[in-house]
Amino acid sequence: MRTFLGQRLAVTVSILLAACSGGDSSAADRAGKGGKTSGSGAGDGPGAGAGGTSNQGDFGNGSVRRDGGIAMTRVPTMDGGECGASSIAAKQIVTEEEVVTMEEVTAPEPVALYIMLDQSASMQTSGLWAPAEVALKAFVNDPASAGIDVALQFFPATLFDACDGSGLKAPTVPIGRLPDNAAAISAALDARPVAAGLGTPIEAALRAATQYCTEFQTTNPMEKCVAVLVTDGAPSTCELNATNLANISATALTQTVTTFAVGFTGANFALLDAIAMAGGAADCSLATAGFACDISSGPSQLVDALKTIRDVVTTVTTHTETVKHVKETPLACEWEIPAPPKGEVFDRTLVNVKLTAPGTDLALGLVDSVDACAARGWYYDDPAAPKRIIACPETCDTITTTPSAKIDILLGCLTVPLE
Repeated sequence: MRTFLGQRLAVTVSILLAACSGGDSSAADRAGKGGKTSGSGAGDGPGAGAGGTSNQGDFGNGSVRRDGGIAMTRVPTMDGGECGASSIAAKQIVTEEEVVTMEEVTAPEPVALYIMLDQSASMQTSGLWAPAEVALKAFVNDPASAGIDVALQFFPATLFDACDGSGLKAPTVPIGRLPDNAAAISAALDARPVAAGLGTPIEAALRAATQYCTEFQTTNPMEKCVAVLVTDGAPSTCELNATNLANISATALTQTVTTFAVGFTGANFALLDAIAMAGGAADCSLATAGFACDISSGPSQLVDALKTIRDVVTTVTTHTETVKHVKETPLACEWEIPAPPKGEVFDRTLVNVKLTAPGTDLALGLVDSVDACAARGWYYDDPAAPKRIIACPETCDTITTTPSAKIDILLGCLTVPLE
């Protein structure tokens, strides 16, 4: 794919929109199209009158005057007359090209956390809920959590949650990518439903979270789902046996679902350790001797526990990808043809090019094509419908090796061919 954009030339390029040095439109026509406002000879040929002399080697510097608020420069014509030109900035041609490269990309593999959060009455009466809510919001809004998926559910949710987990499996906040899903999770915490259930149905919570993750991984085989049980109590309804409860997470592990357990003050840590170990979780005991995430020293530690889980389950991989870049290449000796002044129509026969630099004032001449190129020559990209002015290779060498070179594109005077 190639397109052309305008860019300033490394050498200073300006465009001179020619107007007559005389004070009326008839004088402008005479001066701009080969006529003269001074000197002798008739202007019926490109660049020279019948009695005029060629100025091809030197357009002359001219003088600058103000005309209607526009900076004007007098440019001598080929018959000894002169044109007045307005100066505006020109744009260098820049090519834009799509380049394909192979690059190593480091990124985390997709992972989802299903957080099953205890909202039993004891979470309120013990003062655990408010700091736990703040900690969970901090986790989902942590920039380091960006890129992982998180779902949130509260338990117990009803007076008697089904022990098979069917009433809790669908999360209150569906799995979504952070940071986008952080707002929904924060809103759900603020609008937490009233805990209508009795006790702490650990079995229902475990089965719901692990079943959901198992089904999620079936439909999303490229993403790992991790169940995270967060509680402040011991099981008081449904299954009470620690071994049987640990077997729930062990069964989920056979389906590649990992289960972590996080305990506030009041939790049965022997049970949570068993659940986490059977569920394939890494040691998340923080500063304690257990295996589950023990945050009994303060509910605000929930954010640290969740960060630990996040960092353990997130795998960063490096792989090679095909990457597309846009490469811009400025063309040293090609320029856009500017739009003519308002109300005028571009005329390809009224264009001249001049190179100036300290101690240098060189008129360039038009050639038919690159095949006719010579020193001081330039040509159109398409003589019939030109869009660009291109310097001949010899001319380009002169431009690029001349210190402080400046190219003027003069519009309005008959084009001077290269002799």
